[in-house]
Amino acid sequence: MMRSSVQFSSCAAFAVVLIASSPARAEPPKCITADCHSGYNEGKSVHPPAKNAECDSCHQPKKDRAHPSKKGRDFTPAAEGPELCHMCHDKKNGGKIVHEAIKMEGCLGCHSPHKSNHAFLLKEKPGKDLCGTCHESAQKTPAIPHKPYAEGKCAGCHNPHSAPFRKLLVEESPKLCVRCHAAAGEFAKKKTMHPPVAEGCGNCHKPHGGKASFLLDASSPSAFVVTRQNGDMATCLGCFYTEYAAEKFASCLECHDEKAFTERKTTTATAFRDRDRNLHSLHVNRRKGITCTVCHEVHAGDSPALLRKEMRFGSRRLPIAHTKAEKGGSCAPACHAKQVYER
Repeated sequence: MMRSSVQFSSCAAFAVVLIASSPARAEPPKCITADCHSGYNEGKSVHPPAKNAECDSCHQPKKDRAHPSKKGRDFTPAAEGPELCHMCHDKKNGGKIVHEAIKMEGCLGCHSPHKSNHAFLLKEKPGKDLCGTCHESAQKTPAIPHKPYAEGKCAGCHNPHSAPFRKLLVEESPKLCVRCHAAAGEFAKKKTMHPPVAEGCGNCHKPHGGKASFLLDASSPSAFVVTRQNGDMATCLGCFYTEYAAEKFASCLECHDEKAFTERKTTTATAFRDRDRNLHSLHVNRRKGITCTVCHEVHAGDSPALLRKEMRFGSRRLPIAHTKAEKGGSCAPACHAKQVYER
């Protein structure tokens, strides 16, 4: 009898070692059968405890009843709320700004505890399907969508759990934008920066998408830099000449006073004037006027008033040759002879 007991103990010990060393069971665990909890261990993404039949790592059986019973739930969670997940996973909700979904529903607001057809056990596909269940704006498709937004890569800019910055951003603008738009990193090195740029790219560019090119929410004549002809991209002159209309300059006029372009004579609306003759209006407000970006940089530059060193005319680059003086200046571009102005 003693021999039989020893043999049984040896077999049990061997079985324990065998099961512990096996990452997955060949047979369905007793919790998951064709009749009970069917399919809980099937899917593109399966939670390891469900996959490896470690159900009791999260579900603790109640001592006063056997499962299944008709007395309601026969199990209690090993811990409450997110703390259950933190038994294995690192805490994700320790940032200054915590996702409201975590505050309200914990991890299970976005993640399935057992299986999913999406990465990270997400309940829905990231983007419109998942984020759009709470964020109505994520359901909308802007006229010109930001590529990461269109592809559902919300987590490229937003931390889905918690972050030190507003709106769960992983970085503040412009550092965030520089991650993809490397050229934007050069703006800070320039002598003069456009004030909205210094404050953040979102002042002009809409991070999810805009109504006009370059993710602008209002029209800008510089938005027509290229045109498509017979399937090929070709530089157009639409970004150089345009007939003035306020709606074409709507993006610029969000900050700049339109009087600088509409009043023919002024001593206050603009510093670019000869006595009271408005030189901005002279250049812009006409049937064949020029656009702001012909003479001015949009983001940053090395000259006062963001003036360019040269202008682009089709495929050619022409010098602007502007010289600033104490009470005015002079301009000798390729388009006209040298002109001197004094305020």
